[in-house]
Amino acid sequence: MKTKGIKRSKNKIADWNNHLDKKYGKVRTADRTEFEAKDHAFVMITPFKNNLMS
Repeated sequence: MKTKGIKRSKNKIADWNNHLDKKYGKVRTADRTEFEAKDHAFVMITPFKNNLMS
């Protein structure tokens, strides 16, 4: 599997920060900040939703 623009280490695992930089831009850019805000909200609400469904 080839991916363009993502550097891989010897063990073929892409660095997560490089992946996010490529997809959403560098840290503290508008797109990256928006992504991180939504991501944090999702992480915070998911355990709460799982408890409600139990």
